[in-house]
Amino acid sequence: MSRPKKTTKEFPDDWQQTITRIYMQGGCDVEVRSYLGGLDPRTLQRMMDDDEELLQVIKKGRVHAEAWWREMGRKGLGAGKMNTGMYALQMRNRYNWFDANKQGENIEDMAGKLDRIAGALERFDEQSD
Repeated sequence: MSRPKKTTKEFPDDWQQTITRIYMQGGCDVEVRSYLGGLDPRTLQRMMDDDEELLQVIKKGRVHAEAWWREMGRKGLGAGKMNTGMYALQMRNRYNWFDANKQGENIEDMAGKLDRIAGALERFDEQSD
């Protein structure tokens, strides 16, 4: 006899708000699965397929997380205080950010480009003052 399927009824009462908060702080699916008791990715996907509310919370949450990371990049590059290599690595790993670039281009090349962009933004800010 197989185990009963997991459902959202087993989640804490405030699961929607907590999952949303995780994503709004730049969190990822792994952090959400950890909060939900260490769910396997296939289990979470099956649950999303079966539960429209969970699907919508996760879909919206993923948008919030990507928006958080993009905001960090926008603000960090403008301030010139960003570790551009680390940011590029995060965006590549989280959102396949650089996959559309020229073949053979590596993360160090992209970090250099981001540094040049940050420098250009600083010069632009200085000219604006």
